[in-house]
Amino acid sequence: MPKYILCYAQTHESFRFPELTELQKLSNVQISILHEYYEPTIPLIHIDCESEEYVCKLVSRSVLIKKVVEYWTEGSNIENLALNYKAINHINDFTESSHKFLIEGIGRSFSLPEQIEYIEKLNFFGFKGKINLKTPQQTFNLIFDYGPLVIKIDDISPDQENDNINKDNTCVTQKKKKKFLKNTNLITTTTIKPDINSFRKVYFGREITKALTSRYLMNKYNLKTRKYLGNTSMEAEMSLIAANMASASPGKFIYDPFVGTGSLLLVCSEFGAYTFGSDIDGRQIRGTAGFRTGVGGINSNIKEYNLEPLILGNFVADITNCPIRPQAFLDAIITDPPYGVRAGAKKLGRKTGAVSARSLQLIDGIPNHARDDYYPPTVPYEMSDVIVDLLTFAATFLVVGGRLVFWLPTVTEEYSDSDIPTNNHLKLIANSEQNFGAWTRRLITMEKILYQVPDLQNTQEYPFADDFNKISTESNQNYIKNISNTPEPMSQSESPAHKNFREKYFTGFEKLNLND
Repeated sequence: MPKYILCYAQTHESFRFPELTELQKLSNVQISILHEYYEPTIPLIHIDCESEEYVCKLVSRSVLIKKVVEYWTEGSNIENLALNYKAINHINDFTESSHKFLIEGIGRSFSLPEQIEYIEKLNFFGFKGKINLKTPQQTFNLIFDYGPLVIKIDDISPDQENDNINKDNTCVTQKKKKKFLKNTNLITTTTIKPDINSFRKVYFGREITKALTSRYLMNKYNLKTRKYLGNTSMEAEMSLIAANMASASPGKFIYDPFVGTGSLLLVCSEFGAYTFGSDIDGRQIRGTAGFRTGVGGINSNIKEYNLEPLILGNFVADITNCPIRPQAFLDAIITDPPYGVRAGAKKLGRKTGAVSARSLQLIDGIPNHARDDYYPPTVPYEMSDVIVDLLTFAATFLVVGGRLVFWLPTVTEEYSDSDIPTNNHLKLIANSEQNFGAWTRRLITMEKILYQVPDLQNTQEYPFADDFNKISTESNQNYIKNISNTPEPMSQSESPAHKNFREKYFTGFEKLNLND
């Protein structure tokens, strides 16, 4: 079976395998991952795949993969390549093609003279075609693996001059620690540039130029070019990765209960899914211009990207008092819950629990709370409570096999796997980390495995319960029987790392003792 090298972006290591698993599901292409080659710090994944056609289909939805190289040979030096290249069965198919060479290093860059030096050593391959740097028929890649970067960190006194030091094979940059850290020194970071001949391994292969990924969408949905955005808008790359984890595809029905400015809806609909969302703060949905003209806010972005047929709309609602009929119909729930940092998390309620006299006041014979212009009171919504309610909501509204994809902020030093809330009707699929130093945000992916329905006997709370009972299928009833004796569905750590995240963030994570 042919071997291929998936060349990744250097960042977001923990997202690679979860995305690759979803790519197999979305493309219906099966591969074998050669784990013996993989290191998290090296942006290469080696796979076996049936054909070039299948590998092109596999990576078409990828956001993290930059390109695909058909693996031909490898060696610890160029001389090894000269000994091994004869084992390439179909090399003669490309000897007459116009071509160019790409020299790339992992952990090191190459000057133009260095690249030319290596290219001249490849004459043993016997390529007779013309060199064409602009429109070659084939592009051959020589990839050098120098291993992980070697970074030296030195503390210097605050009064020392902030000089940039440039020495042979080194480049030095200086950074200050975050402003909430007191009495700290400047940090000098020295990245050691390895010697040109100190590579661990070199790979040679043919780039599959037809293997186009979806990485170009990062530019299309770049926040800098978007008409409407807010301080909570999710950047394009992370939004697209989340959409892949939600298996967004044509015909899917996807909901965002904390829609904000709609970044996640846009990318899910880009992949063909029907989407809609809600938020307790309608101002984010409408935008300032939308309040005046009706064409601002999320709607302006929908129009900009020509997604009107796929984004069904948005409404103002609280996830704990959601007006959606309690029925399992969603293929995915994808959301970035409010952390309380850039936007405060709130839900409907009163601090005292008592109804104020003003709410019951009659205005033109109508109680104040029943008027169209009435704004109900809200209370703070603690992060750990948000996540618990989100999982319960997902267990009710997702179809079996549906996905719950959400971002979870955690304090780096306090986090443990037990912090992730669990639900008997949801299984954990992936837990990927985006590290910001003192805190991280994790992309949590869960899948509905059992069918959970609300108490349909309570017709006062669910007025459509009788109709819903009539359309319940036999398979649904079987699921109900299966879960009738299940234990309490929700459990989590008593004090997870995301609890009181807002307070921890604005106090500089003092408990972490970062000055040590």
